[in-house]
Amino acid sequence: MKAEAIFIGTEQAITDAYSDRVRSAVAGMTELMPRYLDEAAFREAASQGLLTDTEYVFSTWGMVPLAEDEIARFMPSLKAVFYAAGTVRAFALPFLKRGVRVFSAWGANAVPVAEFTISEIILANKGFFRGLHRGGAAGWPEHDAARPCPGNYGALVGIIGAGMIGSMVIER
Repeated sequence: MKAEAIFIGTEQAITDAYSDRVRSAVAGMTELMPRYLDEAAFREAASQGLLTDTEYVFSTWGMVPLAEDEIARFMPSLKAVFYAAGTVRAFALPFLKRGVRVFSAWGANAVPVAEFTISEIILANKGFFRGLHRGGAAGWPEHDAARPCPGNYGALVGIIGAGMIGSMVIER
């Protein structure tokens, strides 16, 4: 069966990255290949000419790396790759050179990482981690007047890198 859209990746990776609702929406908007294509299944489908009508690829961690000539031969109709993960550096350049648009979830994925980072900074400045090793009977840190915690007001925090995550931490 030729398909307009395909999911490239193992079943586990695809179902982890794309919810039932999202997969159903893709199926409702496109002629979707009914199975997920790990690298072996992708190469088999490509060798059978089943991907020539493919316009949209949905993938995540473990995206099959392809050369420009493979993209041209296997998926000449390809318009876009939607990548439900972060960086696309490992695979995107051949797609971009072929004029295929590549979309990534790197900005969305940065939000929980930035939130986690911020929470760690707040907890560290409040002495939480130091207090874990000297907890009182209820598990709460006992006051240590000899080594006060700086708290967060006016605290100086170093951020190494101002990419998407670092920028979000700085902003918050």
